[in-house]
Amino acid sequence: MSGWGGHLDDLADATAQLLANGSVHVEPLVNAQAALAARDAVVTELRTLIGAVISAPPTVEVGELTMSDITHRPALALHRALSELPRAVEFATGPAVGELVDAALPDYERAWQAARRATVGLEGYVNRLGRLDEVHGWDVLRDLTDLAAAVPYLDRDLSEAILPQLKAGEDLALPYRLQTAEGHDAVRIVAAEIRARVPAAAPSSSPVAGWSHAGELVTAAAGQPAADLSEDMVRYTYSVSARNSLVSMPEVKAAARLLQDGSRHAASVLERVAPAVAGAGEAAQLLRAVAGDASRLLDAPGRSMSPPRTDLIGAGNDLLDRVSMLAEIADRLPGGAAAQDLRRLAAPAVAFAQQVPALAGALDLSVREAIGTRVMLIPADERRVAWVTASMVDQKRRGEPSQIATATGQLSMTTRRIAPAVRTAAADLARDERAKPDPRQTALITARRHVGAARDDLRTALNNRTVAQAAPLSAAWPAHPRDALPPQRSGPKR
Repeated sequence: MSGWGGHLDDLADATAQLLANGSVHVEPLVNAQAALAARDAVVTELRTLIGAVISAPPTVEVGELTMSDITHRPALALHRALSELPRAVEFATGPAVGELVDAALPDYERAWQAARRATVGLEGYVNRLGRLDEVHGWDVLRDLTDLAAAVPYLDRDLSEAILPQLKAGEDLALPYRLQTAEGHDAVRIVAAEIRARVPAAAPSSSPVAGWSHAGELVTAAAGQPAADLSEDMVRYTYSVSARNSLVSMPEVKAAARLLQDGSRHAASVLERVAPAVAGAGEAAQLLRAVAGDASRLLDAPGRSMSPPRTDLIGAGNDLLDRVSMLAEIADRLPGGAAAQDLRRLAAPAVAFAQQVPALAGALDLSVREAIGTRVMLIPADERRVAWVTASMVDQKRRGEPSQIATATGQLSMTTRRIAPAVRTAAADLARDERAKPDPRQTALITARRHVGAARDDLRTALNNRTVAQAAPLSAAWPAHPRDALPPQRSGPKR
């Protein structure tokens, strides 16, 4: 399963298997380096994702962890605690993802490789986590904290599995086990604080079939669902049309940027999904032409006497960000992606392209109305020193369309040419919706409605290990509690 929720569930499922089987694992490791490399990938990705939620710089300096950090800045504290954990192997050592054949590995090592593959999928969502609102940000942090809370147990089990294989002169697992002891105390304490105060989100609360709760939240930040993007484009187009003669130049430029960069991003998506969607390749070529005409509109001179509506400009920028997210997903999609994933990615891009002609037409009419009612000014001559209304230009130029009106008219004409190809792509995508699923597909749909259950299994496995082994890899306590007190200071009133 693809998507944030699918990759997160894959990692949770693999982690739950490691928690359940690691403590009783007795088989020798077939490839210890691969297991250690997978461990490093999991820890690094968790630290990166948690840092993305709080918008931490990629190269943040790890400071001393304080009790105030744990109680008031728990996400930052967990990020710091994970940053203090050392690597198990040197960077870029061990086999690459996909090189190992799972069938040749025992279940314990196979789970490590499954966890490593899940981290590759989660990497594509790093740039989006910082856009979540408060409620959704805490929900995602809780999911990531559950995974981070398992790290001390995973490291303990992995160290124990490697120790029996050491030969004379080899010194791999023992220093690794000792070096991680102090850092795991911080991870365990911070994770316990977050898990005690942030309730786990219910997987069944996701309204979108095929997406887990956290997956729907992350994709909502990018405006992923096709229906939502189409509806927002319709509302934006209506607002541009309603502005009519009062449309301002900042609003025109914002709409032009949406048509330019949005068409370019949608074209990138449709080019990527062209093998799986009929008409997508042709629509992508025509959207590239739309982007070229929109860029000429951005260069067209004009000034307006009506004040701009900042909410309308913001809505255009938000739509552009959402289409940009689609292009990022398309760029990160692996080469062998399934046709079903390509078609699901194509849906919002096609929804955007369907609304492009209407938006360009509304913009053209509003600009012409603004010029006709003398609210929008055009340059008096090519030097652009003076700005006048259309009726004030010299006699030779009077009656000729202004440069900005010519640009919006040309843009509107170009966008109309994409309609047939976009209709073909939309009809091809709608064919899946009309098709009645066979029993196997029905079972898959039912299973996808319950994604997130793997995270419940992880929490159960984590609670079981916590009861049986509360503090793995922790420093030993003294024989008596008084021996753990700090040394007394000398001096007055001390």
